[in-house]
Amino acid sequence: MDPETLKDPGYNEYQLGLGIEGREVSFGTRDEEYNGKQSLSVVWIGTKSDPDLSRSAARFFSGKVDKPRNDAEKVSSNYVPF
Repeated sequence: MDPETLKDPGYNEYQLGLGIEGREVSFGTRDEEYNGKQSLSVVWIGTKSDPDLSRSAARFFSGKVDKPRNDAEKVSSNYVPF
């Protein structure tokens, strides 16, 4: 996703769902309460986790994580900036 595109409310309302539909992602949630009403909120969305978590953890702590080096690489089909 191009971060500039995400600034367009029309895109977010009508096209964003089509752009992410069918992609595998990981996400985190938390329980919230407002005016006595309980709800569940999504607090982050990211690319799907590596199924080999021990290898991923070792890469992360060794500093060998595949991070985007510049804005052009950030705008890949797997990068979701929220």
